[in-house]
Amino acid sequence: MRKHIIIGLSLSLAGCQGSMPWYKEHPERKNIIIDGREFLVVPTPKGKNSYMVWENIFAEWRPDMLEKKQMQIKAAEKVTGCKVTDSERPEGTAMLQVLVSCNSN
Repeated sequence: MRKHIIIGLSLSLAGCQGSMPWYKEHPERKNIIIDGREFLVVPTPKGKNSYMVWENIFAEWRPDMLEKKQMQIKAAEKVTGCKVTDSERPEGTAMLQVLVSCNSN
């Protein structure tokens, strides 16, 4: 029984690297103000053109999430200097994962 508890605890801790506290402490995190609201932009482990963006408050799904998405995209573009080409909101979160393209044309 004890072995099962240890294995379960190990598996639950293994997912912590991708959790929001890890992103909030990321050394490459950038904070930016968009329309009076602070957003955090952090590169993800998925690649150099992938970022997570969220407002620096506790937020649940609200009616203004479409407006917030536009602000999150604007924050990512200002921080990276690149164009957001794709975005996805992980289910049940206020974070937005974006992909950017940095064409020098």
